[in-house]
Amino acid sequence: MIVLIVLCLFCGPAFAGRAMPAANETTGLTVETYATCKGSFGEYSTLAAEGDNENMMNNPPLSPGETYQVTSYSETTMAVKGNTTYSKVFSYNNANQSVGGNNLDSTRLIMFNADPNGRMTSKEEVSFAEMATAAENSTTCCPFPGQENTTLPAENTMVQSGSDMDVTKVSAITRANTRSVSDNDASVSVHYDIAARGLNATEDAEGSASAYIKVHEQTGRGNATALGSDIQFEDKTTVRGLFTLSKSMTYDTDT
Repeated sequence: MIVLIVLCLFCGPAFAGRAMPAANETTGLTVETYATCKGSFGEYSTLAAEGDNENMMNNPPLSPGETYQVTSYSETTMAVKGNTTYSKVFSYNNANQSVGGNNLDSTRLIMFNADPNGRMTSKEEVSFAEMATAAENSTTCCPFPGQENTTLPAENTMVQSGSDMDVTKVSAITRANTRSVSDNDASVSVHYDIAARGLNATEDAEGSASAYIKVHEQTGRGNATALGSDIQFEDKTTVRGLFTLSKSMTYDTDT
């Protein structure tokens, strides 16, 4: 079984998530992991990064024009009774990003070949959530000349994307990244992709795998509390048996 899927979701700047400028002090971290193992292997990683363009200690409720966002990442990988090769580069920073830059970036390479009764399970997910109240006289609401003194409506956005594997043989590459901090109108972006096959170019992976994306957006109308739009989208691909899987998913608020 061979599966190749590419999904791209684009949303206009007056419709969806808003990037916010960085705080006065910024932080960055990088973790690089490389391991080979015959026997049992485990990797666990989580991140929850909150941001607010005002004072999040006063929430709730949000003040007029306030934006609050959370970027999250998680991975749990467990392998028993087999040969594992694992490589991962993970980085996060909350500094301002331009188009093409990322606040969160993770790349993994996993190879596993089970002994009798062996298996590997791996789950990875990246998510972005944002709540914002209406902003009066916003210059970022409408990108067309002559439209001034406009209102950026309230919005509520949730994006989740990731993969699951339960395999006895696999070679897999995954990439996850997000961008949500910017002072130059760069878009909000969430991306995840996976490519999984057997241990060489002619082999299939053995077991099961899935890759998915979920998006829920609610947008107000004007500066009132009226709900102007409500969009929900979900896509998931699942394979079981002998398989090759390639899937790329992108959410971006730039048209």
